[in-house]
Amino acid sequence: MKVIQDVHDHDGKLLPPAPSENHIWSGETWVLDAQLQARNLANRLLALCADVDRAADGVRTSLSGDPLRALEHQLAADDAHAFLAAGAPSTAVPLAVQAWVTEQRTARQAAEDIVAKAQAFDELLLQVRALRLQAKENIRACADVEQARSARDQALESLRQLRAPGLE
Repeated sequence: MKVIQDVHDHDGKLLPPAPSENHIWSGETWVLDAQLQARNLANRLLALCADVDRAADGVRTSLSGDPLRALEHQLAADDAHAFLAAGAPSTAVPLAVQAWVTEQRTARQAAEDIVAKAQAFDELLLQVRALRLQAKENIRACADVEQARSARDQALESLRQLRAPGLE
């Protein structure tokens, strides 16, 4: 019995393995196919961009939590903005603002606090967006997969470092 190593079946013929996924069999030898190479690179870059999208989705979810709580915060911010724009009348404190009033915090202070937290949250969401979009552009600009992985890894680390403002 003869053992043959490093030989693969390719369309019923035993051939040496392709040097890379970017090579095609010419009938006599493996040849680098530039179109196949470009297609494979594009597919890898898309997958790396998808990694960044998933990480950004995770960050947004961790920041906002339950979608209904995010809606609740937005409604409270809208009410607080309107309350402050109306001059913070003590006779017309919205429920969302009143819920944040304490013995140490007036209705105006509660509204200002709600607005400040909403602005911090919005800025953080925009940071996530900017990091995500810039990372995907950086990945798409890479000439090889290793460079693109490095760009993705940098983006993932930047996303991990984002922290939520103190939302109640």
